[in-house]
Amino acid sequence: MKSIEKLILVAISFLALSKIAAILNQAYFVFFTGEQGPTILQKVLSQQIYFILYSIVNVGSSIWLFVESRKAEMKVWIWTLFGLFFGLMAVVIFYLSGIYNQLKYEGKQGST
Repeated sequence: MKSIEKLILVAISFLALSKIAAILNQAYFVFFTGEQGPTILQKVLSQQIYFILYSIVNVGSSIWLFVESRKAEMKVWIWTLFGLFFGLMAVVIFYLSGIYNQLKYEGKQGST
């Protein structure tokens, strides 16, 4: 399995988990709090859990971009910081820039 296929599987699983978590979060609040809605403490706790999970995805993306940008001989620190702040979107942009550079290189080879 290629690294891009592994990345796609991980990204899809993270996205699916985030959607399932959002649904379960709402179901929890409806089931346990009824019509009065969640308390402030429950809302804050929910936001903190979301922030922790979001941070884990961003740190994982950052580590992955660190390894892959080093292999591709790109600027490691830029891609690492980009992954830390933007998560999976940075990974998508990394692949798009790789495809663009490859097409540009093939275009130069074809014209000479």
